[in-house]
Amino acid sequence: MPEAIGPRELGIGEDELARAQPFVRGLTIQRYEDLLAIIHDHVKEAQAGERPLDPRYLELEVRILREEAALYRLAKPPGPIPEEEDPTRIKDPAALVEEQLKELEAKIKGEES
Repeated sequence: MPEAIGPRELGIGEDELARAQPFVRGLTIQRYEDLLAIIHDHVKEAQAGERPLDPRYLELEVRILREEAALYRLAKPPGPIPEEEDPTRIKDPAALVEEQLKELEAKIKGEES
C-alpha cells in the first residue's frame, strides 16, 4: 500500500496551514452545500412521484448538517456580548413602546387618507 503524503511531507508548515484554514473551511462548506442541493433535488423528485425516496439521502443530509454545524462551531457557547451590542437588551422600554405606537398611528393615518 502506498504511503500517504501529508502537508508536512510536501513542505507545508504550520503557518501555511493556519493561514489556509478559512479558505479550506469555506471550500468545504461550499461542497456540503452542493451536496445538499443534490439531496433536495432527489427529495423534490420523490415528492413529485418521479422516483422512490431513498432514505440514505436523508441520512446523508443529517450528517452534512452536523458537519456544517461543527465547522460553524454552533455547539460552542457564545462569548460574552458587550452591553452596548446586546440585541436583547432594551435601553428604555417605555420609549420603545411609544415609538412603536407613533409608527402605528402614522401608518393608520396614512391608510385613512
